[in-house]
Amino acid sequence: MSINLQRKNELVKATLSQILLKANDLILQQVSIVSVKLSKNSASASVVYTFSQLQDKPLTINKVQAKLMQASGFFRSQLAQRLDFWKAPSLTFIYDKGLDHATKIDSILAELNKDSSHFDR
Repeated sequence: MSINLQRKNELVKATLSQILLKANDLILQQVSIVSVKLSKNSASASVVYTFSQLQDKPLTINKVQAKLMQASGFFRSQLAQRLDFWKAPSLTFIYDKGLDHATKIDSILAELNKDSSHFDR
């Protein structure tokens, strides 16, 4: 990957993160951008994200994904205004399951540690 494309990826990631932080929607404010991968011609971008839960109502991947897709036109217009690209990329959002896997592994390890403490006696 060229340095210019890497720089553009980071620029889109930072700009989208700023847009999400200032969003009027509480669900969108919970979203964190993990990475962005622009196509070679910068016409499209894959946006990998994760999100934190709200205390009063649990969020699902489908609910967050739907909000992101609903707002993708707004995100694209904001990118067009803020970035000096020839054309703002179309956005595809992909949920990062890494945090879910890490949480499952932690709970399994905690359970194993709890079970092994019974054998130490």
